[in-house]
Amino acid sequence: EDSANTDANTIDATVTQSGGSGTTAIGTVSDGSRINLISVEVTQAFDDATNVTLTIGDASDNDRLVTNDEIDLGTVGTYTIQPAYQYSTGSDATINAYFNVASATQGSAKILVSYM
Repeated sequence: EDSANTDANTIDATVTQSGGSGTTAIGTVSDGSRINLISVEVTQAFDDATNVTLTIGDASDNDRLVTNDEIDLGTVGTYTIQPAYQYSTGSDATINAYFNVASATQGSAKILVSYM
């Protein structure tokens, strides 16, 4: 693959305490896309951090790209993960954030997924 002809793209989403638990679609990537960097920026710490969970993956594997152990939702900061996973399923893949708010009363995190 000629890297000079490959465009990098970014998709993003935000999860918040007020948004509640559930699955948030971050975006869709084409078959053959390689996820090269994920950034989770905790902009407001979650106050039930020991029970709040966030993973990033797809419908086949909820934590394929980011496990909950790789980020600290109780501490403001930016956490970067380099999964280097390439989708080769024969169809587009939706990247999801799987979020469990537990009993948190505050918190917010922005997710950026870079791929090519």
